[in-house]
Amino acid sequence: MESESPIIPRESQKKLLGTFDEQYDNKERIPALDGFVNTIDIRPEKLKDEVPILFVPGWSETLRTYKKGFGEIVKHGRRVIGIEHPRRGVIGEHITNEGERKAEAVYSVMQEKGEDEYDIVGHSEGAVNALMAAARTPEHVRNVVLVNPAGLIGKDKFYGLALRFGKMILQDQVRSVKSWGESDKRGDFAKGQMRTGAETLKYILRNPKRALLHEVSYLVQNDVTEIVKSLTDNGVGVTIIANHDDPVFPEGRMRETVKDHALFQFYTLSGGHNMINSRPDIFMPQVTSALERMRLVSEVGKDMVDVIGDEIIMKDPPPTSDNSEEVKRIREELGIRKVE
Repeated sequence: MESESPIIPRESQKKLLGTFDEQYDNKERIPALDGFVNTIDIRPEKLKDEVPILFVPGWSETLRTYKKGFGEIVKHGRRVIGIEHPRRGVIGEHITNEGERKAEAVYSVMQEKGEDEYDIVGHSEGAVNALMAAARTPEHVRNVVLVNPAGLIGKDKFYGLALRFGKMILQDQVRSVKSWGESDKRGDFAKGQMRTGAETLKYILRNPKRALLHEVSYLVQNDVTEIVKSLTDNGVGVTIIANHDDPVFPEGRMRETVKDHALFQFYTLSGGHNMINSRPDIFMPQVTSALERMRLVSEVGKDMVDVIGDEIIMKDPPPTSDNSEEVKRIREELGIRKVE
């Protein structure tokens, strides 16, 4: 008879995992074609869900940009794998544009980590890269959250996108000035914008040609609406979270583009394009909540729920149904109402 595994005290478990900062600093270089992808893999002290969140960054964003956001994800009991796109390398014969290069980096991380399933979060340009990688291995993707995603607003032009980026920068600077010196939480917006701006500048300087010419050029050409349809057809849940003041990828154009797709949810929050970085304490809980909703609803089946806007309405099963207690449990967890 095998002996039982020893019970490891909580403090000892924490030491084995390391603190958040220790895990964040323990970066791993994962091979991708002829280059490497810097990644972090941070686990909470108490894991709520075995499936990790793979976080794919927006254009010019680095691991440091999202560090506070990763902390919020871990606070909610989720393991997060974050990546930082290499500024050089990842070149192969089949790579024809920057979207494919970055998708290759994401796919390489998924293969190297070897998890059975991933929840994937893609911010801005990262939504395109995440969807392209997910399309290569949908059987290993459980659910996807797209935050202010690129590639879902229809036809675009280089100068139009550049002007909208400029408008976003101006918008963020005005908000930063207004929030500077205010209460701690509101002042955090300005600090978040300073951090994002500094990381963007470093990102560009490491390879200006790739950042400003190749990456921005491919963004106006990539339309990933068909990938969204393919994933939903394969049973992958897809939720879009947009900020209604986002000038880069306007929410109205996005809604029109995806209106015929079987999304799980599409809802909006206040704020601009980079609210996920400037106020992660507000935004990241929305991301983890969206993933949790898709997971819980999948347990009882889509035929048991109606999704109206950002509200989930759960239907009552017959009293003798095997899953009636499960329906009640999920309704209580989510705070969702039943059909009247």
